[in-house]
Amino acid sequence: AAKQTSNMAAGHTINKDELLFAKIEDSEIETQINKLAESNSPVGVLLNDHKAAADLRKSLRLMLIVQVSVHVLPDTIDTFREATLENARYSLEEPGVVRFDVLQETDDPMRFQLIEIYRTAEAPAAHKATAHYARWRDAVESMMAEPRRSTKFRSTFPAPAQWEMPS
Repeated sequence: AAKQTSNMAAGHTINKDELLFAKIEDSEIETQINKLAESNSPVGVLLNDHKAAADLRKSLRLMLIVQVSVHVLPDTIDTFREATLENARYSLEEPGVVRFDVLQETDDPMRFQLIEIYRTAEAPAAHKATAHYARWRDAVESMMAEPRRSTKFRSTFPAPAQWEMPS
């Protein structure tokens, strides 16, 4: 039976609706995971596979959100937006990227916010190693009115599965 459980777990893909953790603090994660593991749901079967449970625990704690503040020169707004949208589209194809949002201020169109949501703390380094990031970085360098600033966040709400882009 244990072998069958392991094989079932290995072949099961977690549906984002199966991992709807309401607002969960770090101290509550283990309790919620244990409750799911005791259930007969596909997620429960998966969580009884120790590696899958460890991977889930890691992803719940390590998801990283990076907010990049950008101020561009007035005559580069459209060119910056086009280059950034191209970078964002390619970024969404990376396995470590959950979301990549590009926001432009309404009161000051020279200011942008890039909201980059990564599955792990290591994913931003993988993102920065891509050809599309290097193209973007090099293309927009001269467009900056001031250096870009980034701030890192850890998600507390919504749950990691709820950050996923709709398919």
